[in-house]
Amino acid sequence: MSSHNDIEFNSPSIQQQMLDVHAKRCNNGSISQPGWCPETWDSILCWPPTAPEALAELPCPHYIAGFDLKANATRQCMSNGEWYFNPETNNTWSNYTQCYSTQLVTVLMDLPNVQSHNATLIKKYLPIIKIISTVGYAVSLSTLIVAFCILATIKKLRCARNMLHMHLFASFMARAFMALLKDMLFISGLGFSSNVLIRNGESYWRVNNDSSGTNWHCKAFTSLWQYFILANYLWILMEGLYLHNLVFFALFSNSNSSIRSYVALGWGLPVFFVLPWISMRVALEDTFCWTTNTNSLVFLAIRIPTILSILVSIFIAVYSVYIKVMNMPDFLMINFFLYSRLILYSLLILFEYFSPNCDRLSRKKPICTGAGLKVL
Repeated sequence: MSSHNDIEFNSPSIQQQMLDVHAKRCNNGSISQPGWCPETWDSILCWPPTAPEALAELPCPHYIAGFDLKANATRQCMSNGEWYFNPETNNTWSNYTQCYSTQLVTVLMDLPNVQSHNATLIKKYLPIIKIISTVGYAVSLSTLIVAFCILATIKKLRCARNMLHMHLFASFMARAFMALLKDMLFISGLGFSSNVLIRNGESYWRVNNDSSGTNWHCKAFTSLWQYFILANYLWILMEGLYLHNLVFFALFSNSNSSIRSYVALGWGLPVFFVLPWISMRVALEDTFCWTTNTNSLVFLAIRIPTILSILVSIFIAVYSVYIKVMNMPDFLMINFFLYSRLILYSLLILFEYFSPNCDRLSRKKPICTGAGLKVL
């Protein structure tokens, strides 16, 4: 025998299917005795025939997201044998006020439109992935703090290049700190504990948490989180630009030269991308704590700058290596390619013998299919 605990509401469509099933079971208009209010479907519950001047009472349905299963809904049968008519709605009315909180909007937060098998796999392995991510961020943050303190306290290491490294470390530290803080403060990755309610094993979104009803606290946190993510990628780009200019243009050959322009760009450029993203969020997708992305245009507004910074960083790295190789003397060129080949072969040999996903079909052509890597 199944119960409401056996049902997983993975999407609003499943909730609608449950409503349709219960609606078909209801015999609208049937009367058990003359003068009684007839059995009726009010789009949520099927109310049985009720005696005049009696108050029908039913448990709050389990198939409506956010309803309190311990509470009851009521419907008044009038003395004339008709259900109570509400003049404000111009329709008969059922009282569901005890089934939900006035601060709760029944928005289901589970994974939508996924097959039950995939949903089970995600629910099984997602906590493990989160633990790995948290441990990784914690270890990175700890080691970065140590490295930052070493560069900051030892005077002999104070130079323009190391100062730039410290800004890069700071961007990684800020990103890791915000990620850890988000995991600690956010419920289901969607909002603060004041924004999300967990009831009957499901997560629901609260509204009207502040006087304006905008949940600006969590939105400000998400905006700051996006800023540090973008700043981290841009600081990787600033590091590449500095080294490129140092080697090829000799603009900063003096170790005591200023890096103010790089600092201004590294911390300032993200503002010019995050502010338009905030404006688009407010205008086009002002939902939850801005942690979900359904509008592709708004999503690209913050992702395109990130992708561009990565592509430019890769281009600078490839171009720098290309120029250095082209300017090498012949004897250095031979050594360069020799060392590169030895390193490559060493890595391939180590990968072949220590990776469990490698099937050594031949000594010249190891194929590693499990890791998604194929070297021919």
